[in-house]
Amino acid sequence: MMVIDKYKLIGIFVLQAILIILLFDPKIFMGGDSHTYFNLAQSIREGNGYREIWTPENNLNSWIPPLFPLILVPFSHNYLAVKGLIILLTLLSTYLIWQLFKNWAVLLLFISNLAVLEFSHYELTEIPYLICVLATFYFWREDRRILFIISLISAFYMRSEGIILGLTFLLYGFFCEDKFRFLKIAVIYGLAIVPWFIYSHIAGNNMRWVGLLQKNIYQPELGNIGWFDFIPRIVHNFNYYFMGEGGNVLLNFHWIFTLPLMIIAFYGLIKKGGIFLLFVVLHYLLLLCWQPMAIHWRYALAVSPFLIFGFVNGFEPALVWTKKLFTAES
Repeated sequence: MMVIDKYKLIGIFVLQAILIILLFDPKIFMGGDSHTYFNLAQSIREGNGYREIWTPENNLNSWIPPLFPLILVPFSHNYLAVKGLIILLTLLSTYLIWQLFKNWAVLLLFISNLAVLEFSHYELTEIPYLICVLATFYFWREDRRILFIISLISAFYMRSEGIILGLTFLLYGFFCEDKFRFLKIAVIYGLAIVPWFIYSHIAGNNMRWVGLLQKNIYQPELGNIGWFDFIPRIVHNFNYYFMGEGGNVLLNFHWIFTLPLMIIAFYGLIKKGGIFLLFVVLHYLLLLCWQPMAIHWRYALAVSPFLIFGFVNGFEPALVWTKKLFTAES
């Protein structure tokens, strides 16, 4: 790295740290699954296993993957320490983005993104999962196979949608890389994630993936949906992620700006092609099929750096095309 780039990168970190501090809230985050993570960590720490100690039934939990609660075990209920950890991981994500893209515009848009800044100090899995995603792509590109596998498996045990990252590399490996290498990765990955499915079956088969087919994730007694019920679900979620608040994870704009910004971002990703595009497409396919009453733009935070990368690469060609369109002779 050139000396000038080194100082630029330090400046980026300082700027990001200042922005995080300006928005920092020392109180525990009251939304999401924050309290659940700490309670599961407490259950592990006290030797009760992975149990829902906040309920009278004290059942085994198979709804939330165990990696983040395991990380929280040494912290007890020290929320400030966990917030500090999330801040450090946010800064680390910026470093990994630099290593992946080597693009100052991408870096500046990422550190100034209000969606990223908002979750940079919440005791949730958005930032830790983002780290798993970025590390997986980085170690894959650098051919650090052991670290790549560890990051890939960690993503699965950090968040349920981590299986999408695994599917991305399995599909890409099958169609675009050495088949023998793909087979080895598939076997190792399969052996690593099967125990969670076995455990979930023993614990009552209450995984998040079950919620994909339920009519209402908060009222499972209503039963499952039919295949045609996915159509209104996809339409609703498309409006949210591509024409509404979903634009928050790309730039600090949404509603009427979301669709044109997304078009530019996807154009840039298509232009570059490759595995980044495949990951973003698969991730959004999952989001489009998820239950409308349980959607939020934070679930797209893991693809934020890739959308920003696509936007930066698609913006100039889109600008040139627009200029030609409006200056063309009639």
